[in-house]
Amino acid sequence: MLDRVFVARAIGDLVPNTWLAFDWVEQVVARLLKAGHSEARVAASSALLVEQLRADIVSQRDALAQQVFEQKVRSGDIEFRLRADRLDYEIPNELEIELPGKPVPLPNGGKLVEKSLFDPFYDSMVDNDFEGEFACYLDSQAALSWWHRNVARAHYGLQGWRRDKVYPDFVFLRTERGGKPVLVVMEIKGAYLKNEDTDYKKTLLAALTAAYSEARFKRAGELELAAEGGPRIVCDLVFDENWKNALNARHFAGR
Repeated sequence: MLDRVFVARAIGDLVPNTWLAFDWVEQVVARLLKAGHSEARVAASSALLVEQLRADIVSQRDALAQQVFEQKVRSGDIEFRLRADRLDYEIPNELEIELPGKPVPLPNGGKLVEKSLFDPFYDSMVDNDFEGEFACYLDSQAALSWWHRNVARAHYGLQGWRRDKVYPDFVFLRTERGGKPVLVVMEIKGAYLKNEDTDYKKTLLAALTAAYSEARFKRAGELELAAEGGPRIVCDLVFDENWKNALNARHFAGR
């Protein structure tokens, strides 16, 4: 016999209450039995049943949460914009890091990086070679004013329809033709990391870019932001395959 209580407990962290979880298990098992599967066969596959139940619940939950999130963005209940009040996020003035051995500044071709908000910037402040190369490439762009290596779970984060925040890898300010500022929130990924989580981040970043574009001149908190001179905000994601071409085409070509 299938231990329905065990299965209900195994999905309990994804369900509002235990009674609802048990009812869902009963409904799924009833459909399986009606489809011709025996109770013994369902019981023998209880681990697979739990795995599939959890995946289906997460998928449906995220789809419904996305619908609510997008509806609240359209209605104005959720806003993404620059703030000028006490709820604004501020990049810290100081950054404490643990340096293994003697600190080594991040080299950029025969010189050191110059446009990081934190100076000096050490090579141990990036997680891998790709991030280091990305930072150096940013630093060498004439249209770039400054860049910041964002620290996950400590610095700037974006809240979407999933529980955990998205912490972009870099934030940088560049200029467009005519000197107009553009604030870019950038997530970078290895090509091998393309997965459902990456798809979620890409969708969220696109949604937030559109949300800021539509709402940028409305009142935010205690101070109305001026329409003239404020930076445009773009949230973006690039993969390490052909990333320089992608970065140039979207942010630096012709500037």
